[in-house]
Amino acid sequence: MASPPSTVESTIRGNVSDDVKNDIQHVMTGLVFKPTFAWSVGKKLRITDVDRLEPSQGALVNGGPLETTTARVICELDVDGSMCDGEGVLHTGCIAFLMDLCTTLTYFLYDDWRTMHVSSTLNISYHDQATTGGQLRIVSSSVTMDGGLGTSKCEIWEAKEGVLIASGSHTKMRPSASKL
Repeated sequence: MASPPSTVESTIRGNVSDDVKNDIQHVMTGLVFKPTFAWSVGKKLRITDVDRLEPSQGALVNGGPLETTTARVICELDVDGSMCDGEGVLHTGCIAFLMDLCTTLTYFLYDDWRTMHVSSTLNISYHDQATTGGQLRIVSSSVTMDGGLGTSKCEIWEAKEGVLIASGSHTKMRPSASKL
């Protein structure tokens, strides 16, 4: 008798294998555990989609076009009071945490990025506010994964209203060998 599908396989959409979906879910579970920073927020995050998008032509490198495959991870989160400031507005520090976590998930769709890496830059532009009771849709996509340096971009939307809350980019690098 076949075993029933796992929760991850039945709840995460996308064109990657169920094994990859499970891997991404396990990575997030490993990144967000008690008593780490902001675990109470991170544990509420739901991964809804994991995709590898078809190669597209990017910048010219050595006189020719660079073809890149984009990794995309989409997450959702219901905004509650623990994520907000005293006025019920989603705290910018919480937005930074979510952007860091969600963009990091895109790196794990690349086999050669499944190792330890550290943040180099996290650039965020804040466009509007989300409030308690809102629902966030967080769309993270890889931009480039070249050798020891990778960049992902992120947009955080208020899903019910269709309003862009924040956008940004996150660059990560492999640490020096002495740090491993």
